[in-house]
Amino acid sequence: DEDTTLYHKGFVNFSAVLDWIQANFEQPEKIFVSGCSAGSYGSIMGAPHIHKAYPDVPFYHLGDAGAGVITDDFFAGGFPNWDVTDSRPEWIPAPNGSWIEVSSLAKMYSALANYYSSDRWSQYNTAHDVEQIFFYAAMGGNAADWSDLMLASMQEIQDNASNFHSYTAPGAIHCITGDDIFYTREVEGVKFSDWVDAMVNDEAWDDVMCTDCETDPEAP
Repeated sequence: DEDTTLYHKGFVNFSAVLDWIQANFEQPEKIFVSGCSAGSYGSIMGAPHIHKAYPDVPFYHLGDAGAGVITDDFFAGGFPNWDVTDSRPEWIPAPNGSWIEVSSLAKMYSALANYYSSDRWSQYNTAHDVEQIFFYAAMGGNAADWSDLMLASMQEIQDNASNFHSYTAPGAIHCITGDDIFYTREVEGVKFSDWVDAMVNDEAWDDVMCTDCETDPEAP
């Protein structure tokens, strides 16, 4: 309907919920923030605001199946439709001095992880995530390029933030949180549930990367 204007008030809703949590719950011992798919982007955008509300609480973040691989054309022409201006963490030094100029999710992860250097930040992806590849192709990207671009993004964050690690599984399944494979997924001898447990309990924790990324034992 061309006569109907839709307003997406995600950050307004998020802020209202955060205010309600602060008013109705005691201060937590730990905070773990995660989101799947589009929710992964919401989780990283909201993370610094949650951290600011609870500055003295140990903080952990897991982005699930939201690597942020986009085309230059989408960044220039599509991304502005979300109008994320109000959600930018202006109290945190931005890459190159301006949050407006941040052109990749890798740069945002790096900036947040470096600012909150005592906390832990992470991402989970499959090497050939069917949904992320679908949307990258819909933006005009070459689907065959997505996997390498995703891995390059993970490497960029790892190179710039020692408190960030990624877990890359084989196959194309989109998202792991909320699914039974959260407990059964294992890559190179490391179970995903154990990897997350180590992260949130400040134990030894590192990057996990599939060597055979084509064959997924969890595929239906």
